[in-house]
Amino acid sequence: KISKLADQLESRVATVSFQANRLERAVEAKKAAVVEAERAAEVCAQEAEEIEDTVAAIERSVSAARQEALNARAWRLALRELRSLWAGLPGIQVFNFDEDLAALLVFRELLGRPWQLSSQEEVDELVAMLSAWVPFLTKEGLISSHELNSLFTETILVTVETEIRRAWATVDSVKDSQERRSARLVADEFALGLLGVLEPFVSEKAIREAAVRAALPELERRVETWRFRPGTPNWALHVWILPWVGILRKPIRAKLHRPIRQTLVRTLASKCHGARDLEEWAIQLV
Repeated sequence: KISKLADQLESRVATVSFQANRLERAVEAKKAAVVEAERAAEVCAQEAEEIEDTVAAIERSVSAARQEALNARAWRLALRELRSLWAGLPGIQVFNFDEDLAALLVFRELLGRPWQLSSQEEVDELVAMLSAWVPFLTKEGLISSHELNSLFTETILVTVETEIRRAWATVDSVKDSQERRSARLVADEFALGLLGVLEPFVSEKAIREAAVRAALPELERRVETWRFRPGTPNWALHVWILPWVGILRKPIRAKLHRPIRQTLVRTLASKCHGARDLEEWAIQLV
């Protein structure tokens, strides 16, 4: 019995010893893992510092470029610097930095900014920006004329149309007929001036389509409410239409000639019952 107990005790001692060795190895493995984790944390911290430094450099580069927003070539140099900085960022070199795409995005951002085109200073700044960017982008082959027209239609032409409608809205608030006519001439001059500013940079078709969207609905509304009564405040329809004949000749013919003729015919039929009435009405018209 003693021999058997001794064997069992020896077996248990061997088992405990084996488990103790396993535990010791597990503790050593844990210590090694902790050391490796500490090393990885140090590497991550170092890379984080590098990323922070690079991001700060990118921010400085972008900030410097924004101060030269009107200079397209300054932006191109900044984008090249960004590309080199981007390539140095740890762990994300698999993403390509597309310099051309970045240039187009910058131009879109500049076009889409909230331009206050009622200010001549803002208009001058817009012209300076377009004069720098449009030749640069087209010469570099970064954008086609079709893409450029589409970009203008989605951005700056929307702003121009809004400014035109806002200028016209102020006309209706003027009570005196003579002052309203003067205000209307000023509003039309402003509207046509804005469209004229963009003519060197965008196609005639895009300009005309913007004019159709901004001006034609208002002209149609004026024609619908027009009654030919010389001497009344709203009888001078030509004050509204003539400034836009140059740019909207075809739409005006297609949309406005017929209702204008119909109004004149109705007025003629109601006013003129004989030759003398026709003569008096003609003199009044003149």
